[in-house]
Amino acid sequence: MVSNRRKLQRILLVVVVVSSGLAGSWALLAVNRVLQASVAETPATFDQGLNRLETGAPRHWTNQWCGTCHKQAYTEWQASRHFVAGTNENFQAQCLDAGGGRQQWCFNCHAPTSPATTLLPLHEPRQLEQLFERPPHWLEQGVGCLSCHVRDGQVLVENVTDKAIAAHPVRRSPELGTAEFCAGCHQFNFKDVLLPDYFHGPFQQASLDEFLDFRHADGFETRCHDCHMPGGSHVMPGGYDNKMLNRALKLELAASWDRGQVEVVVSVSARRVGHKVPGGEFFRSVTLHTWLTDANGGMLQQASIEPSRQVEAVLGEGDASVVSRAVGSNWPRIEIFSRRRGAFDHDLEAPEQLLTDSRLRPGETRQFRYTLRPAADPARFPLQVHAKLWYHVMHSTEAEQFHFSSDAVKWIISSEHRSVDRNAQR
Repeated sequence: MVSNRRKLQRILLVVVVVSSGLAGSWALLAVNRVLQASVAETPATFDQGLNRLETGAPRHWTNQWCGTCHKQAYTEWQASRHFVAGTNENFQAQCLDAGGGRQQWCFNCHAPTSPATTLLPLHEPRQLEQLFERPPHWLEQGVGCLSCHVRDGQVLVENVTDKAIAAHPVRRSPELGTAEFCAGCHQFNFKDVLLPDYFHGPFQQASLDEFLDFRHADGFETRCHDCHMPGGSHVMPGGYDNKMLNRALKLELAASWDRGQVEVVVSVSARRVGHKVPGGEFFRSVTLHTWLTDANGGMLQQASIEPSRQVEAVLGEGDASVVSRAVGSNWPRIEIFSRRRGAFDHDLEAPEQLLTDSRLRPGETRQFRYTLRPAADPARFPLQVHAKLWYHVMHSTEAEQFHFSSDAVKWIISSEHRSVDRNAQR
């Protein structure tokens, strides 16, 4: 809109200058400067998908055009999730879902330069199925160079250089280096059909609030960029990057034989991370699977008489809580780290419901202890204790709803195993 007002302003100025003669042009130019000052700049930040993005970029400005000079950043971006934000299978399936998709605001974040100028956030885009069958350029490019770096026909930069000024119009925008800039897409509420343009109710993503809590507790002025754009890389790894997941989550396993029973201790730690784990969308989760096999590789299904689990959640220095409860005799054991109702949700319809969020906080270590009494058959020894940490981009029921196989929406982050012999006393 701002760019359209600027065009109209320039046309009117030319008409007035021609009609009034050159003698009065100096006064009109002064008026123009006042008019320019009165036109607000388009904010650099995004608005959580309420509106499509207007860059005001000249027609020949494309992501490919940017890549002719910024070759490394362009190549990195093509390997990023931002590049496929509008065309990846998960987004396509959820966007076409009649139960919660089929809305313009999905595109306003996943393909911000969508040309749908008249649609409100909850309107259904026209010919939605055809868009994915033959993706237009704006959808195929996802979140591109222009999405983050162009407003009002100017290239947004943190630091203005002579080289940048010579190449194209520039605008200094320190917002690019802030967590708030990322939050324009990575923190937002569910949209309500009754109040489609209003932020209320539970967060679908709460990345910024979680990060600000971490930064306040940590005391350092860290940024999202420090982890997700190391060295300025435009690959921007996240939950789909197993190297980053291994950096964020540490799995440890210990097992020993003591007085006729197996003592198992499994720990999961969130480290070098600035938000809860898993982060991002509310339907992501991490699961910890622990099981035993005998000397022949057979899984022990009834490995104990009355096993118990002890969870020690280390929330911070001097702040720990311990919860113990019986968990039954069936194995493998599965522990879930997920957000059911997040700590930042505001559900006014059910305030009496306990808010539960089992995700790991930054710096937290959660420890699980199991005591087992396997059968006394010596042929079954030595036992093997196994632990695997899985990452899920969606729950199995959602995978079924969107026609994905369960294996397509999860993968192993890390695994550990230990051998236990009953002759090895602690």
